[in-house]
This record gives sequence, C-alpha cells and structure tokens, in this order.
Amino acid sequence: MRATGVAVLALCLLLVVGAGLGVGGCGGDDGAALIGRWANEDAGESIEFRPDGSVTISSGESAMELTYRTDGDTIRLKEEKSGETKALVYSLDGDSLTLTADGRSMTYDRTE
Repeated sequence: MRATGVAVLALCLLLVVGAGLGVGGCGGDDGAALIGRWANEDAGESIEFRPDGSVTISSGESAMELTYRTDGDTIRLKEEKSGETKALVYSLDGDSLTLTADGRSMTYDRTE
C-alpha cells in the first residue's frame, strides 16, 4: 500500500515541480465532508482540506499547499503559480477517504 500512496503523492507533486508552492484559492461547496485532516499512517502521509479551498498534502518532511474544488466525486487540485491541475476521484465511507488517480487508490482515515 505504501507504493500506492507514494504514487498518489507523486501525482500531486507533479503539480509543483519547478513551480514552488502555491497558496490560497476557493473550493467547491459540495465537498464539505472532506473538510479536516486525513492520514495514512502506513505511508506516513496526511492531507488537510480547509473550508477556504486550500489543501496541504504532507509526506514525511515534505509538504505542499494547493487549492481544490470538488465536482461530484472528483477533487480538482490546482497549483496556483503554475496553474497546473490534477483530478482525483474520491469516495467517503464514514471516517475513511479513498483517493484514486490513474487507476491507483489510497485510503486515509480522518484524524480531526
């Protein structure tokens, strides 16, 4: 499962390669259930979605700030400086969040 988590994080990292970290933005109004902090302890990764449409994705000592919006079952991440985007399909099951990108899935548990 660690390789899958790294793959999802790597997809997100592609948004910031050579562009630095972005900040700010606006989110969709149908993703309220995503708000909060999610973690995958096995992979050492966490994601925090905030009501203002910003999201922090962390792995080990690395972290990136992106913006997000939701569209149905899709989260659209955006690196503000470069304008690059990445779509992830998500599903919620209680306090578990599963993100899928390019056929690979990673599950996170709500921590807050």
